[in-house]
Amino acid sequence: MGPLRPSREGGWLAFTTDPIAHHLGWAVRYHPDHGRTVLLLRDEDTASLHTYWTGA
Repeated sequence: MGPLRPSREGGWLAFTTDPIAHHLGWAVRYHPDHGRTVLLLRDEDTASLHTYWTGA
């Protein structure tokens, strides 16, 4: 998994391509009050999710 990035709300974000199925990507978000979200999606969609989650 790539480096953990701090999120705007506290907690962290991480994104990576699946090591076996390269067409899939993992996105993980941790929030101190609401817990963890783990998504498996098409790898080509992880960039737009990263942009959405980071607010960039």
